[in-house]
Amino acid sequence: MSTDKNGSRKEYDERDFFVSTTTILRTYDFFGESIEIFNLFKGEPLVFFLDSSLDSSGRGRFSFIGFDPIEVFSSDKKDCLDSLAERFYRYERDQTKGPVPFSSGIVGYLSYDLGLQWEDISSSAKNDFSLPLCFFGFYDTVIAI
Repeated sequence: MSTDKNGSRKEYDERDFFVSTTTILRTYDFFGESIEIFNLFKGEPLVFFLDSSLDSSGRGRFSFIGFDPIEVFSSDKKDCLDSLAERFYRYERDQTKGPVPFSSGIVGYLSYDLGLQWEDISSSAKNDFSLPLCFFGFYDTVIAI
């Protein structure tokens, strides 16, 4: 089970669709800070900003911004990674090598409490935020800066 971007639960079975993605690369001249671009999108649904403060030609060269995922996966189950992998592998990934290492994919988090469950460690902390143990958005468009 997963949820769409409006929080509605969706059930899936073996008849579910298989999604194919194709990378389309567009380049623009930009000489500012990546936070300036992020500020243009900060009000969009389920926006993420993976900022690299590094200015190098190797790792850490890019910052990434995405919003409005095509699917949202949320779970409170200890075995959530199995369900997440099942959803992830239904998407065909474009294997084209390009100048940007991340043009689409999933972004999200695994909570600290999930790690406690995996290690069978009890927690005395109060769950006052009511966040899921696992939450990921499936993004078909990513801005790389």
